[in-house]
Amino acid sequence: MLLQWLPESIVPMILQITPPDVYSKQPDRMVWDLDISGSFSISSVYNLVRKVSNISIFSSNIWLTALPAKISFFMMRMSSGRLSVMEVLQRWGVCGPSRCTCCENPGVDSIDHIFCAGDVPRQVWESFQVEIGDFATPSMVKHAVIQWWLRPAKNKWLRLVYQVLPSLICWHLWKARNVAVWEGKVLSAMQVHGFVLSDLCDIL
Repeated sequence: MLLQWLPESIVPMILQITPPDVYSKQPDRMVWDLDISGSFSISSVYNLVRKVSNISIFSSNIWLTALPAKISFFMMRMSSGRLSVMEVLQRWGVCGPSRCTCCENPGVDSIDHIFCAGDVPRQVWESFQVEIGDFATPSMVKHAVIQWWLRPAKNKWLRLVYQVLPSLICWHLWKARNVAVWEGKVLSAMQVHGFVLSDLCDIL
């Protein structure tokens, strides 16, 4: 009967296995060898057939259970350059004034300027750089967040702070930019700093 269903080469191996004791209380059942529980699962099949690739530093740090999903989705859009700032809209053929709301001398309304290079963003990032000899704020937001993610942490709570803080900073800078654009209210770096700390305390 085994030969009807299985390759001839493995039938002798199966015949060498002692069958379960019929008098034992353990029921005879089929076992899925790819899972520790012995039960079939889709995830174990997926892990068997998927191609393992390099882990993205962005994905591993923005898709955290500690972060609200809306912030994770926002960070994904920001890192891929899909936020509706004037620099992006102009590439889509939408013309308009490209002036930021965060500087005394307005700069270009671009992703790097809004989240890193502008006056208010730079002050917000620097307000969290309290260590002596700390790194300078770069001009690109991707570099700014990666610098935090690569910091060595002494314990898991500090590691969590380093992971979520860049996302919270970017999220509140984006909210401040939108308040300035749509409501005409310009928030200071100290106000944005306070919102970030409030959310960080809630997460911790």
